Amino acid sequence: MTKQGPTVAIVAADNRIHFQTVELGRDHGATIEVVSGLTGGEALVINPVEALTEGTTVETLGAHTEVAGK
Repeated sequence: MTKQGPTVAIVAADNRIHFQTVELGRDHGATIEVVSGLTGGEALVINPVEALTEGTTVETLGAHTEVAGK
């Protein structure tokens, strides 16, 4: 959560972090719906640390795909 509302950290194609504001839907406990702000193909940072900032270059450790609600 930020001043702008719910936000997710995306790993862009250039391996840089981008923070994207999203609109949340229903909270199912273990999962929460995102109703807008994502297209569905983004690589998300699952558990970002506070020190992670916009534009930081990161290295991914491998692909993990999990799609819910499709």
